[in-house]
Amino acid sequence: PEIFTRVKRIVGVSLIVLAAAIGIMGGVSYNDAGFCVHNRTAFGAETAKCDLGWYFSGWGQTTEWAHYITVSHTTQPTENSVTDLPAYPIRMADNWSGLMTQTTRFGIPQDPEQFLKMARDFRSPERLVVTTLRPAVTSSLDSVANLYTMEEYWSQGKRDEFKTEFENAVKKGRPAIDRTEVITPGVSYSPNTAPSSSPNAT
Repeated sequence: PEIFTRVKRIVGVSLIVLAAAIGIMGGVSYNDAGFCVHNRTAFGAETAKCDLGWYFSGWGQTTEWAHYITVSHTTQPTENSVTDLPAYPIRMADNWSGLMTQTTRFGIPQDPEQFLKMARDFRSPERLVVTTLRPAVTSSLDSVANLYTMEEYWSQGKRDEFKTEFENAVKKGRPAIDRTEVITPGVSYSPNTAPSSSPNAT
């Protein structure tokens, strides 16, 4: 009888230790370098972890966010990807059209309060990319392309200026463009008359 009592105690303690280990494993997780974790515990708490190490996940739901998100348009896109996309079609100021390749890297906020607000607003990295980052890139490409002709971009060496304007547009917003019409006194023009056949031509 005594030996059976000891066996029961050992088995009971083992089961308790096993249950505790399983519980701890389900309630504690590890965050890898280069990621932030948005965590909702089973108890209703919401936490953020943006540095390397263990954290209490509370048997809840976690979403990983990379510290940096890259949006690219390339000649060899990844199938079904929301960030690695085909080359983007643009139209320049002289109506020249073509395909543009680019790579833009965005950094997410790592301050806990700012990160939690972003995670609540967008819910997932994919939704952030589709609704905000990707439109910011394409609208900036469209706006900056309208500032240059192909001759300016290629022959006059304004490619670096184009890149700078694109970077500024992504960071600060699209540039505002004012169209100005200049009328010179004493010169008349009829859209139905060619300049060479104008009565004032010499």
